[in-house]
Amino acid sequence: MLSNQRAFGMDRTLTDGEWLELGDCILAINRSTTNESVRFQVLKYVLDIVPFHTAAFFVAHANRIDYGGAVIVQPIGTESLMGDFERQIAAMKASERDGGASCASVDGLTWVVGNSGQSILCEYRDDDGLLGALVMNRLKDQRLFTERDVFVLKALEPHINHRMKHLLETDGVQMLQADMLVEEYHLTPRELDVVSCAAFGMTQGEIAVKLSISPKTAKKHIENIYRKVGVNNRLSLMRFAQQYMTSGKSA
Repeated sequence: MLSNQRAFGMDRTLTDGEWLELGDCILAINRSTTNESVRFQVLKYVLDIVPFHTAAFFVAHANRIDYGGAVIVQPIGTESLMGDFERQIAAMKASERDGGASCASVDGLTWVVGNSGQSILCEYRDDDGLLGALVMNRLKDQRLFTERDVFVLKALEPHINHRMKHLLETDGVQMLQADMLVEEYHLTPRELDVVSCAAFGMTQGEIAVKLSISPKTAKKHIENIYRKVGVNNRLSLMRFAQQYMTSGKSA
């Protein structure tokens, strides 16, 4: 286990230009009108203050719970991180147990150093649970994350939390444009339910639980949907389904 002092250097010094960048980032966050914009702005500005090799910012499904069953979807960032978020978190937390990495937690951030590089995980939450998460990676030949980097990320955290929570409340829930899918692809009512779940990145097992059907039945529905809409994997189905999602205001 890395000590906090070893994991993060003690220098919090920012240049005048970096302070301006931090202020511009906070302003951009609070001016954002969608959660997607919040995440784009954070990645854009943070890259200049806390350089990274790759990064992705994920948003949680509206029905938010902890990682035990959370559905984290719609990653924004580099293509190398467009995979399954839960697997990344599990890999980060298992790496220390397997002896392949050292891990430290500082101020609610998780930092991991392994043979191929280092990662830092920032979670954004409110009283109801997870709002989203930012994962940043550096290669093994890049400098370690420092207390200065943590200071920057923690300075942004309350603004990100507040804005994401506000937009989640005002944007309402996302709804599937069912009529268009029925007309274009002749999906059944149950297949529409499955597509709606798929839009939020749910796995076959999660869909079965959500819809109170067996995993075998869920698999059959998914195979029928693949055939009807012309995709062949879960990621492609998620991207397809998200094209037919629209935001509806909460009552």
